[in-house]
Formats: sequence, C-alpha cells, structure tokens
Amino acid sequence: MKMALSHFEATIILALFISAVLGVVTKKTDADRLRYGLTSFGYFLATIFGLAWVMYLGHRYRPFFWRHSRFSVSQSPFVACPSAPISSAHSH
Repeated sequence: MKMALSHFEATIILALFISAVLGVVTKKTDADRLRYGLTSFGYFLATIFGLAWVMYLGHRYRPFFWRHSRFSVSQSPFVACPSAPISSAHSH
C-alpha cells in the first residue's frame, strides 16, 4: 500500500518523531521525558506555522525592489517560462 502524504502531514510526523527522540534521549525520568517531548513538539508546531505564514506573505506580497526592478520574473534565468517550449528555454 502506497501512502501519499502532503508536505504538512510529513512535517508534522517528522516533528513528532524528533520530539519523541529528544524527550527520550535528553531526560532521565518519564515525567520529564513526556513534558520535554510535548514542549518541543509545541515549539516545532509554532515554528512550522510561523514559517508557513512567512512563506505565504512573502509569496503574496513581493518586496518593493522586486516590483520595480528592470527584469521581470519571467526573464530570470532560474524560472522557466510556462508559455515557452522546453527546447527553446536552454538555447541562448
């Protein structure tokens, strides 16, 4: 059975596993392990949602110097133009 996870689901599962390992490895008592694992998982979630908002706002609102630059995004050598054929994208 093949499982297809979204980026969000994979990130949450990774954060859960890392938090569990950190809790087990770094603390001596079970109560401290549980508390530390839950705390680190909460910090991971806060970081994930914070970075998601930064990427969302960064994608939605371009900085001033991007809006008024000489070159548009489609002229960038790092972005393929969707309307151009693939063969002409590399023939400069």
